[in-house]
This record gives sequence, C-alpha cells and structure tokens, in this order.
Amino acid sequence: MTPLLFAILGLVAPPTAAPLDSHANAPYAWRVIVKFESSPWFTPGFRAQIGRDIATALKPAVEGVAKLEVVDLATIAPEARAPLVKAFAEKGWPALESEEFRKLTDAKTHFLRIAVTSAGGFRLEARQHDGSTGLPSPALRWKETSTPDTVGRIAGMLVGRDFGPTATVEPSEINAETVRVTFRGGALAGFDRLVKAGDVFAVAAIRELPRQATKTPTGVVKPDLSPIVRVGQPRLYTLLQVDGPIIDGACKCRVLTGLETAFPVARGIVGYRAIKLSTVDGPVQLRVLDQDGTPPAAGQLLVARASDSGFTLRADVRDALELRDGVFRSGRTLKNVACVIVGLGAGREWRFPVPVLGDGPVVVRVVLKAEDAVRAAYERECQDLRGRVAEARTANAALIDALTALILKGRNQDALDRAKAGSASLTSADAELTAELEKLKKNPAANDPIPSALLGASGDQLVAVRAAKGAVETRIGELTEALKKQADPARYEKEFRAKELVASIRTKVELGDVAEAFDLYDQLFELTQQDDVKAQKKKLEDEWEPRGEAHKSARQFVAQTWRTTAGLAGFRDAVEPLKAALAEMTSLADRLGLRNFLSSLEPAYVKLKVILDDLDPTDRAQVKEVQRLSQELKVIEDGVREELKKIEGKK
Repeated sequence: MTPLLFAILGLVAPPTAAPLDSHANAPYAWRVIVKFESSPWFTPGFRAQIGRDIATALKPAVEGVAKLEVVDLATIAPEARAPLVKAFAEKGWPALESEEFRKLTDAKTHFLRIAVTSAGGFRLEARQHDGSTGLPSPALRWKETSTPDTVGRIAGMLVGRDFGPTATVEPSEINAETVRVTFRGGALAGFDRLVKAGDVFAVAAIRELPRQATKTPTGVVKPDLSPIVRVGQPRLYTLLQVDGPIIDGACKCRVLTGLETAFPVARGIVGYRAIKLSTVDGPVQLRVLDQDGTPPAAGQLLVARASDSGFTLRADVRDALELRDGVFRSGRTLKNVACVIVGLGAGREWRFPVPVLGDGPVVVRVVLKAEDAVRAAYERECQDLRGRVAEARTANAALIDALTALILKGRNQDALDRAKAGSASLTSADAELTAELEKLKKNPAANDPIPSALLGASGDQLVAVRAAKGAVETRIGELTEALKKQADPARYEKEFRAKELVASIRTKVELGDVAEAFDLYDQLFELTQQDDVKAQKKKLEDEWEPRGEAHKSARQFVAQTWRTTAGLAGFRDAVEPLKAALAEMTSLADRLGLRNFLSSLEPAYVKLKVILDDLDPTDRAQVKEVQRLSQELKVIEDGVREELKKIEGKK
C-alpha cells in the first residue's frame, strides 16, 4: 500500500526501514552482571569489592570507547530485570543462545558467575551477549582459584578477554574475497588499541522481521505500526580477518568462508555485522559430525588439514590433522584462525574457517552419504593396486639387469637358474594382479575419472610385465642352448655374450639409460673389435649431446635429481621442476631424455607406495596427498607418451 493510499484512508504510514548504522561515533554500552551463588563467603563487603576490582581491571582497556557498568545481580529486583537478565537468572547459560534474544539492542551484556567449589576454592565462569549482532560469545570462559584475593583480578581477565568490538560490513560487488568494515566507536579516541591486523571476527546477518497489515471486520486495512524489529542470525562458516590498518574507524578484512556466497543479498536481510573473537595462537581441535549430530559412518575415511594462511590449494604435510578418539587435532600452532579442509576420497571436500579459541573441539557438520564412504575406500584399493603393479615392473627390470650381469661374467648356469625362478615369480604376480584388476573393474565406480585412470595405468603396466616375462623366457631358451654346446665352447661363449650385449644395449636405449648403453658399447667393441660398434656408439653420443645449458640442466634433473627424490615433501617439491624439465625436452624432441623419464616412473610409484604403506591410516591428509601426487604423475606420464609417439613417428 503506497503512502498516498494510507493518507487517503486516514492512516499513518509505517516507518521505512533504514540501512544499518555503523555507529562510528557511539561508545559501547557495556554492562557486566555478576551472579554470586549462595555461600557464606559472599558477604556484602566481598561482593562489593569484587565489583570494584572488575571495574578497575576493565576500565583502562575501554576508556573513552565504552561506558562500563558492573552490577551485582542480587541488587536488581526481579520485576526490574531486563528480559535477558531475567532469563539468565532462571535458566543459566543456555538463555544466551535463545532465539528470543537475537533481537538487536545495541548493548553488550556480560554475565559472570562466581561459585565456591567443593574443595573450598572459587570457580568463575563468564560469557557475553552482544546486542549489536544478536550473538553470544562462542565459548564459556572459566577459571578456578583457591584464594579469595585473586577472584577480582581473574574475573576481570575472563570478562575483558571477550569484550569484542563490533563492526558493520560493507561487502564489495567487485571482490568477494575482501570487505570493508566500519567499527562501532571506531572514530573515538583510543579505539585503535582494541583491533589489530590478524584479528578474527564472526559474522551475523541482520534481518528485519516482517510486519503484516490486518483487516478489520468491515474490511478496512490497518497497517502494523509497531517498531521495526531486527535480529542477528549467525552466518555459519564465515569469518573475517583484519588485513590492514584502521583508518577513520574502518579497515579492510579478508573473507574466509566455506559457503558459495559469504554475503548473499536476500529478502529480509538489511546488512551484516561482525564481532571480534578472542582468538589465540595454538593448536586447533575439530569434531566432524553428520547433519543429524552423530559421528559420520565414514569418519575413519575422512582426511583433514588446516592452515592459518587461507584455504590453500596445495596440501602441506605440516597442515595435516591427526584423528584421535574421534577428534582431528593439529600438530602445530595456528595463529588466530584455522582454514580447515575436510575431504573424503578424491572428490569430496568441505571448507570450514574455524577460530582458534584455545578451548575444546569445534564442531562442524558435513553432508556425508554412505556411498561417498564406499567410493573413497574403492579409490584407495585402486591406488594400492597401482603401487603393487609398479613393484612388479621394478622387479622385472632388476631381474633383466641381474641376468645380463651373470651372462657377461660367463655364469650361464647361474643365469639360467635365476631366469627360471624369476619367470615363475612373474607368472604368479601377473595372475594375482590381473585377477585383482578384473575384480576392481567390475565395480560400478570403475568409470569414474580417478579410479579409471588408476586402473588404466595398472592395465598398461601389466602388459609391460608380460612383455618382460617374454624376454626372460627368450633368455631361458638361449641359456639352455648355450649350456648344450660342447664344441668350441669359447667361440660360442663369445658369440653368446656379444648377442646379450646387443640386446642389453637395445633395452637401455629404449629406457633412455644412455650412459649405461655407452658402457655396454665399450664392452661390445672390446669383445668383437668391430668398427661398426664404434660408429653406432658415436651416433648415439651425437643424439645424446645436450643442446644448450637449459637442455643439459633438464637432462640432469630427470636423470639424477628426480631419480633420487624421496619422501612425501620431496615428491611434492619435485613436481613443478619436473614439468619444466620435460617441457624443455619436448620442445627439442628429445626422445632419449623422455624415455629416460618414463623408465624412472615405476621406481617412483614404488616409493610412493612405500610412503603410503608407512603412513598411519588415520593420517588422512598425507594419505590423500600421496594419492594426489600419484594421479598427477599419471597425467604427466600420459602426456610424455603422447609426445614420444609424435617424435618417433617422424623418424
């Protein structure tokens, strides 16, 4: 109904909602209500002294910024108590979280409860309700002391810790990662001592409760002329962190959120406010629950990591949270805030900005379905198979090298025995791994991107295992024939050794192990004295010659540094330099360098499997990091194989 229509009807138009006022020039109204439990200790004189001690402790910190009043609850008549004070007197701490007291009042009310313990000491508990945001402080502070003389000082510390300056948020339409905030009392002298860079703020959405016009029995519309009521609604999983100096009572903050939109524009929301939290430098504890408030069935498959520098894309081993007794715990100190990422398998992640308060576990909730847990366990099985296939490939290569060494030493019988034993082992491993691969392929999730890549890589390498087994069988036949030769054994031995050297050179070149191929060429020339052997070596040397310093460095990284990489941190740090080295080789069509890299992969996968096997199964962040590195290596490997096809197709 328009104002004109209201005027025609002779009605008064309802007041129009005003935007949020930052109150930059307004001091805080801070009331501390002290509730003394029944005890002979709490004489009128003792109670009055505690009140004076609290005021003395708090006034210097907020001088000029807040109007402080310390009141003994017993001195307020029940009928004169404000609704929040009355509710606290009757219900205790739960009253502060009641929906009823989300209504904005612009006043801070701090409650302090003092009781005598069974041991004869004193227990103090404190928590604030902020009327500017409608939010209570996040934690109940408590402390115990055995001496009455320290009660007032401790009370001042508990209450002062959570004073909590407030601010009005000005979201940016251009940059969702930062906002400008204007502080209540920010323009007052002395305010700048209350907020500093790195401080963390909780956020509340300020809603205006709807008002509805009514109709009289005669059909006349009567507007709701009651005062506008605004309430604060906690904006879960959203924090602000001060990221600049305070200028004219305002500053820039970075936005830390696990939500798609931190500050949505929605009907009824008239703005956002924030309140400073009393954060500390310390470890963080996190309890993950399902939406119904129970521990998720797949809790043991969850991984978590936390950083105080934002939601970093790349995991750091130091960020891993350890799961013990149902609680994730950080192993290092975090400054003011923990940007926590909880993950399940490779495809599900949740982000939670968590204030570091120095108290017990912070509870976060995830939407976790049973099928998500099953998928994560399946991905782990696929990862394990990939590692076992890599072990078989590495054992293959070691067997071929051992046979060559024995043949070149003339120990043909030993070589034959070793070849037969190795062939039997390869046959057994092939059968076992193939059966496992076929079983995993039958899973409905086998076509999902991550399992599909792992199973595809396992299948490709099993083909290589069988090819290597064929090479061993060939050597078994050749060795058997060699041992049957009786006439001119020296000549046959020389021919057999030469044949083995030629085969080994071919294998080494295919693997990019060019330095070892050079040594084998020297042995072949010494054995045969054929000039053609020297010519072949010279041709390989020319191809292997680096084409500039960048190419030389790339070769050195792949052939030496990369092959000696060890540990989870070592692999993580090596990935980017490895990509750069391979890009240099690819630009020069360096087939030998690229083949050298491919021959390094199976030992690398084996190292990653050993790292994975040695990890504590509850260290989910590191387990996930190993899986991520394996997947990244597979992408690199596929790219190199495609480039080799192009390069060698042109030759």
